[in-house]
Amino acid sequence: TTTTSVTIYEPEKCNDSIDNDGDGLADCYDSECVPTNPGTVTASLNPVCVGDTGITYTVPSVVGYTYNWTVPAGATITAGTGTNKITVSWTSNIGGQICVESVSLGCTSAGQTCFSVTLNDIPPQPADIIKG
Repeated sequence: TTTTSVTIYEPEKCNDSIDNDGDGLADCYDSECVPTNPGTVTASLNPVCVGDTGITYTVPSVVGYTYNWTVPAGATITAGTGTNKITVSWTSNIGGQICVESVSLGCTSAGQTCFSVTLNDIPPQPADIIKG
């Protein structure tokens, strides 16, 4: 007579601090709970100039995800915090990258997606025109 023991685990629940699926990992440490990295960031305008406002940066939306965005010191998020689309104003000539990570059920994506912003200075005021 042979006896076989089988343990059946349920799928991982991502917000209960329990290893539901028996892999030794719970919640955000379990790959089943970690959201995918955001898709490609697209910009409504690039390059941008100091003083530009209303510039949007977007990633494809995933149902159930929120998004954490970071912008360089020369930029300010004016709308869209937590969503897949932010609106940015450029207040100084400090360029850099706009980056985003996905969040789902309290777990953050393993990586972030970034967009390198090209920032142009405002051209200097032209000299007075003198008629001869």
